[in-house]
Amino acid sequence: MARVLTFLLVDDGQSKAATSLAQFVSQLSLNINDKSLELSKTRSFIISTLDELIKTYNDCIEQCIKILEQAKLGVVSRAARAQARHLALVAEGFEGKLQIMHFDVLDQLYDPETLMAIERYKSHLKNVRIKLLQRQKIAQDELDSYTSSGQHMKTMVGEYGRMVRSIEAVNKDLRKLGAGI
Repeated sequence: MARVLTFLLVDDGQSKAATSLAQFVSQLSLNINDKSLELSKTRSFIISTLDELIKTYNDCIEQCIKILEQAKLGVVSRAARAQARHLALVAEGFEGKLQIMHFDVLDQLYDPETLMAIERYKSHLKNVRIKLLQRQKIAQDELDSYTSSGQHMKTMVGEYGRMVRSIEAVNKDLRKLGAGI
């Protein structure tokens, strides 16, 4: 290409300018060739470095997979599970021993007669609770019937309450008089 330009320029009569232009073009061509060669070398270097990086990355992934497999399925994992089972069994044994100790302490604290008395009292309290719940239900039913019967029934209940209080006051006075005689 440089020769064609030199030839064209020489024909015009400007040989000196053509020569310097030809030299400039040849220098540019050499510079482009040098840069192209340098770019090729750089690309080759980058490709080889990238290839090494990918190989290193693959090795790391392989090692991670091996470690994960060992952690999940390997000897360390089996040993950890075995140790956990062993400790669970030991804890169950301790729990049994503590229950035995608990019952021994209870035997020392309470004799059989006391335990029977406690059981009877527990049964008595259960029966009392049931009776109280029944009485509460009866009282609630009566209250509901009074409240649903209207104003007339409310007036009668109020009057009845006043009569009961006055009867109690009279009985109290009679007891005082009977005690004073």
